[in-house]
Amino acid sequence: MLAYRRKMCYNIGGKLSGISLSEEELDMLQNTNVPEIKKAVRVIHRMSDDEKLRELAEMREKALHVEATALGHAKREGIDIGINSVIEQMRLSGIPQETIDAIVGRLK
Repeated sequence: MLAYRRKMCYNIGGKLSGISLSEEELDMLQNTNVPEIKKAVRVIHRMSDDEKLRELAEMREKALHVEATALGHAKREGIDIGINSVIEQMRLSGIPQETIDAIVGRLK
């Protein structure tokens, strides 16, 4: 018989990381002497038992993922704009295209 597994998601370094634990593993964590872990396990149990709360947690997880994706895209776009600006300044300064290509090649 397969044990029921609960999925926990953590925001680690701006990225969501899903971890799946069985009831037995959650019980083992609950029996530790670390108050923060005990509290986290109680919250996980409460969230997984409450359908509305679980839906809210899933919506929040999706929103965090969308936000992280948008921020990553915006960062890359900003970097590209900066590189293009530097390339234009190099051209206007008379730096040969071959030199510019060599420098830009190292940046990308």
